[in-house]
Amino acid sequence: MTLTGANIILDGTTTKSRYTQTDAYQFDGLTIGIGGQTMHQLQDAYVFGNNAFKVRDKRLKLLEGKETIDTLKNIKDRWNKYEDKDLTLTVAVTHSKGKQGYDNLIIRHEGGGIESEGNITLNLKDSKNGEVKFIGQTLKGKQIYVNTYNLTIDAGKTENYTNETNHNETIEVGGEIGKSGTFMPTIGYSEAKGQTEEQHISYTPTVINGDHITIKAGGNIHIKGSQIAGKKINIEAKKNLTIESNQESYTYKNKNAGIGINVGVKTVSGEVTRCINFNFFIRS
Repeated sequence: MTLTGANIILDGTTTKSRYTQTDAYQFDGLTIGIGGQTMHQLQDAYVFGNNAFKVRDKRLKLLEGKETIDTLKNIKDRWNKYEDKDLTLTVAVTHSKGKQGYDNLIIRHEGGGIESEGNITLNLKDSKNGEVKFIGQTLKGKQIYVNTYNLTIDAGKTENYTNETNHNETIEVGGEIGKSGTFMPTIGYSEAKGQTEEQHISYTPTVINGDHITIKAGGNIHIKGSQIAGKKINIEAKKNLTIESNQESYTYKNKNAGIGINVGVKTVSGEVTRCINFNFFIRS
């Protein structure tokens, strides 16, 4: 097989695929559950543990895993130290709503190639001008001969982007009954937002495979993130020969923010105590 031209470029096509999903819910009714500081800490441990399973980066897995273990250890230490396990029974009229979004975009380089049971020759009409370029291609033959001025052998790039968002809001009117008999009517409001961004960039190399491979360039040869394999390989560049590698990359960003306020009146043995709890957090 012989290809001849002023320039010879073997490139693939770029395909895009996108998947988007949005889920929303709303709840209005009576809720009965277990509250208290212990349950809040268990919820924190769940968030850290869930993040540890989701991320791909090993360092982030270790970090989120350590936060999970530390939170569970604090709960255990608290239970061993205090007789009061800080658990309450909560009864409330609740209005709750939430929304979750998922968006995934993949931009993929789809390569091609030339395969022959015999020889493959790529020859420029003018060896003092022009270029031969391979991007994410496969060349396979017994003898492969390339005669050009400039030669570029590069990999095809695939980009994968994922974005997840969540927003939850809750209003409660009810009360808490503690283990020691305390009762506290409460009004509470909480809101939380979160966003996770992931980016993964990978490469599909150009692969040139033959028994005998001869590459001659009157100018420059640039090989990046690709492979040339054969029994006998001869590469000759009159000017510069550059060989580089590609590095896959993965980026993970997670942001969470929340606010909560709880106002109540606690009665213990006939004594009345007003109680206001406020919390706010930003985590990234």
